Amino acid sequence: RRERKQRGRPGRAMPMSMGSSSLLSLRAGLWSFLFVGVLLFNELTSGVYLNYLSGVAPGGFWGGGPRYDDPAAEDYVVILCMCRNATYLREWIEHHRSIGVDRIVIYDDSPGSGPESVPSNSAVKQYTDTGFVELHDAHDWDNKRFFMSSELALDNTHTARVGGLGRAFLFDKLQKMEIDTWKRLRRENHPKNSHMWLGLVDDDEYYNPKTEPLKATLKRARLNGALSLRVVKFDFGTSGHSSPPEGGVRANYVMRDPSGKKHTGLAIVSAITGMAPGCVHVYATNSFLADLSRGSHECNDWHGKKYAGKVRYGVYYSPKDELVINHYLTKSYAECRQRECVKHPDGQYVGRHCLEPKHVCDDSILRHHFDDGMNTQLGVVVKESTTVCGNETRLEEVHRRTEELYRKNFPDSHHFSLFWGTWHYFPACSDINHNWEVCRKLNSSGVIVCNDKKNGAEVLWVDMDRFDACVKCIEAKRFTSASDGMNPKTEECESLVSSNETRKWNGEEWNDCRIVQRQIELAEYNVRMGRIYGIKVAVEG
Repeated sequence: RRERKQRGRPGRAMPMSMGSSSLLSLRAGLWSFLFVGVLLFNELTSGVYLNYLSGVAPGGFWGGGPRYDDPAAEDYVVILCMCRNATYLREWIEHHRSIGVDRIVIYDDSPGSGPESVPSNSAVKQYTDTGFVELHDAHDWDNKRFFMSSELALDNTHTARVGGLGRAFLFDKLQKMEIDTWKRLRRENHPKNSHMWLGLVDDDEYYNPKTEPLKATLKRARLNGALSLRVVKFDFGTSGHSSPPEGGVRANYVMRDPSGKKHTGLAIVSAITGMAPGCVHVYATNSFLADLSRGSHECNDWHGKKYAGKVRYGVYYSPKDELVINHYLTKSYAECRQRECVKHPDGQYVGRHCLEPKHVCDDSILRHHFDDGMNTQLGVVVKESTTVCGNETRLEEVHRRTEELYRKNFPDSHHFSLFWGTWHYFPACSDINHNWEVCRKLNSSGVIVCNDKKNGAEVLWVDMDRFDACVKCIEAKRFTSASDGMNPKTEECESLVSSNETRKWNGEEWNDCRIVQRQIELAEYNVRMGRIYGIKVAVEG
């Protein structure tokens, strides 16, 4: 009985209580370890992934600013740029100041210390002295990749072979700049009762508000539930300039693509949740799941055609007639070819098409005037009577100049694919390992013809020895026109067209030499008649 009574006493359960306490301590330790790990991961990644996955904006969570739908709140605009060349920077800065930008943050990435470098430019110093431009140095980040924007860095030589998944955790200096700036601005005191917008642009990209002031568009989008904007880019070409002309960028380059394919964005700093992996043109303002629901996190490509003027998951898609980006991609032909040999911050060459035809004349950006003194210094045309697109004579001059530029430079920058019968553009510098050994430059026209079935692949369309022999006979005019049946004029070339070896091409049986001559005639006719200048040319690189 005594034993049964003792078993029923609370004190007899002491050993079990001690075990339960140890288990609770272990659980508390594990939860604490997990919590600290999450905080450490969030700090290392600057919220790039954790906030993006959850959709929690650290600025909005800790901030005490006005509501996003508050009509009394002001909109404060900051744009961020990594600049490599200060040649046109003054016009770029003045333009954005004229449309209502409040501050510009520039990271200097210019090579060397010559007159084209950003710190050496006297005009830039003028803006930094007033505080309108905030200048930082990006050279300490050269040839490095950073673990999720932290200070843990690896040399590019050690990360060159890292695949797509690995690169999602290793940021280049462009992404490092964007995350660091966002992190700094969200903790900064900006004007009270205002929302700070942060936009990402390059030094050749100009915001172009078309129907209303920039801040009016931002406020209207915000009041309709938007936390960020997607703005389409229009790529502008050379407008026929072989070398840099006198005057400003906006007035000299007026020919652009008919429709934009890429975009960039602006976002409210306190609403930013991070950046999707590999997306350097837009900040995220929602969660990963919201992006999946929308269908895409929209890294680079413009998806706003069917959503123009609408807000979806906190993103406003600005219509093309409201707010766009003028992207002066090439400027003059000489500048474009030179820039093709400048590597992107990720270490890759930038592929651009210096002679791609542009079919739309657009000088609408000139409605944003500077003061008369600045117009004189920059050579900016602002009067309606002197604009290009509204003047038939001046527009015709652009077309004439463009055709001359193309005729002069086209053969050296393109090659003609024998199999495909199409032209392909090659940048001056490229990481593409093209098999140039199968290409031949024709003495008669300067056209480069390549005997590969697939561009850059080691797959010949015609036997190489036979190809060379056919080209030699064609250039010596030892064949009559293909329309006359390829009759050889000498015994030397007779075997080339008398061979029974044929192949099916374009639904017919063709002799190899007939194919070569047919395609060479087509290529030379394109160049001679200017037909190539009016069609879209494929870009490799």
